Amino acid sequence: MPFNNRNQRLNGFNPLAYVGDNAYQPPEFVTNSRAPTTYDSKNFELGTLWLNRGIDLSIPPTSSDVWMLVSLIANQATWINFGPGSGSVMTLTGNSGGAVGPDNVGNINVVGDGVSIDIVGNPGTNTLTASTTGLVALEYDTDDGNFAIAVNGILDVAGGLNISTASNPVPGNLIAISVSGTTNHAVQVGNSTGSLTSIPNGTTGQVLTAQTGADPIWTTISVPGGGGALVFIESQTASGVAELNFTTGITSTYNNYLVILTNIQPTVAGKDFIVQLSTNGRASYITTGYKTSTATTNGIIMLEANGGNPSVTSFINGPTYILNATSGAHYVASSDSTMTISDPAIPNIFVDGGAGFYTTPNIVVNAFKFLFQDASNFSGTVSLYGYSESSGGSGSNSDILGNSSISLNLTTSPTFIGFYGGIDATVGSASIVMPRSGTFSKWYINVATNTNTSTSDFALNVNGVDTALAISVGAGATGVFSDLTNTVSVSAGDLVCVSSTQATVRTARGSQTILFT
Repeated sequence: MPFNNRNQRLNGFNPLAYVGDNAYQPPEFVTNSRAPTTYDSKNFELGTLWLNRGIDLSIPPTSSDVWMLVSLIANQATWINFGPGSGSVMTLTGNSGGAVGPDNVGNINVVGDGVSIDIVGNPGTNTLTASTTGLVALEYDTDDGNFAIAVNGILDVAGGLNISTASNPVPGNLIAISVSGTTNHAVQVGNSTGSLTSIPNGTTGQVLTAQTGADPIWTTISVPGGGGALVFIESQTASGVAELNFTTGITSTYNNYLVILTNIQPTVAGKDFIVQLSTNGRASYITTGYKTSTATTNGIIMLEANGGNPSVTSFINGPTYILNATSGAHYVASSDSTMTISDPAIPNIFVDGGAGFYTTPNIVVNAFKFLFQDASNFSGTVSLYGYSESSGGSGSNSDILGNSSISLNLTTSPTFIGFYGGIDATVGSASIVMPRSGTFSKWYINVATNTNTSTSDFALNVNGVDTALAISVGAGATGVFSDLTNTVSVSAGDLVCVSSTQATVRTARGSQTILFT
């Protein structure tokens, strides 16, 4: 037991043994294969020495293997080490949870969470190495080629111009990124600072017009002097049906109509594609009293061709016109249109379009029915456009120029094609004189037959010079080709025609239409 003056000594007797004289004794000396712990308190006297011989007895001990018991409080032993930097780790304290002491063998486990942090121990070097498992990003790449690094475990996700971020829930594990500064149904435009701005909403019928150095504005387009325009009304596609009925837009707004037939294919051969008129909103249709341009086929307004007699393998394509439909004066008629019947079984077939009228004048039509003469099923698309007439004044009108059943080239190159018929080797003979200024656009060429072995290049020619309004047709190609992008403006008195150029001249036939406003 300890004594309080320096003449007294520690003894090595068990407290239960007979002491007798307090003889000078050396302290108790214990050897073991491990170091002592706080739990090594029973049956030990203060001053007891402990030698940790380890497992391998061939390795001689050092001072770091010697310990002394210096305190016994509430069955908790305090042992100090004689080695350099002596002292044992009694507890470890983390960010929370309090101090953690060793287990009964003097060990405190330091482990990662197994998800993002991994800790590896090396007994040979007495080290613990902590590392991430690779599931935690260390760098975050950005669009400008740089990267962001979290500071103190925090990475800010901030918005920019018109971009905002928010935590959802607050706080939560979801970052919501949203666009700000927008207006319902509005068009977004950029500005010099790189942000977006909503321009005011337009109204029905307005178009967006660009302004130099400023945001675009909504503009109501009007034709000076009440000029007319071609307006799309409706398109219907048949698939194994006997008729297509049009009732929308057939009002006094439009008196004349453009009809585009696309890939109309019959199921019964030798029947004409026709139109029937209604004056009571399709409650009934007029089925008699028509005359056509072919004397032998009276009783119908034939649309596809004079005696074309399409087969079940053919396709009808092209435009036609229904004129004077809603005025209530004179006769309702179909113009001599440009039509083709393309049949893989009949090479080089090309026929003129049909025309006709209703023999009773002064009717007001409000519905069209498109069908084959025998009411047999067919497939294909019928598109209807209304032509809004001028209400007076000197403003510009919209016109469709074109021609049908024409050769698209002669045996010489270039060839020049007129818009109202005629083809010539000289530009002057084929050109028409424009009676007013305007703009050409939306040019279509329908190639029915083509034996050319090289590409055919067509261009709108103004005053003997080809313009950017142009169409190319590949060697031997047939079908509908167009330039819907380019426009060409002309003045009154300009000479206008179409030039046709081929490297190797053979023959091609077809039709063309172009919009002039």
